[in-house]
Amino acid sequence: MGLFERLRGRSAHRSVHVIGRITDDPQFVSQNGTNQMVFHVTEVPETEFRITMLPTTPKRRKGERVELVYQVREDHIAWVETMNAAPDAEATRVRNQEYLASIQASQAKHE
Repeated sequence: MGLFERLRGRSAHRSVHVIGRITDDPQFVSQNGTNQMVFHVTEVPETEFRITMLPTTPKRRKGERVELVYQVREDHIAWVETMNAAPDAEATRVRNQEYLASIQASQAKHE
């Protein structure tokens, strides 16, 4: 343990990084004059995630793959510091294969 870790003490909150899918349809609530998006992530099922919505914060949907950096500050409630869309290579590959198959079927039909 380094000096910085000792100075922070046990009460300090550590940021956690996770990439996962949004499990449910996010709920939008107004609390203390701020709008918040509340949702769950499949990879951390017991934790409720909250992010303060700004005018530029994109709304997310169920099933979207996101990259989160968050801190758990209350009992199973995580406050999101950053949230970005995470590319899903497998879904892209499947979608491209289906698209290629439809093009090939269309070409075969016209020949």
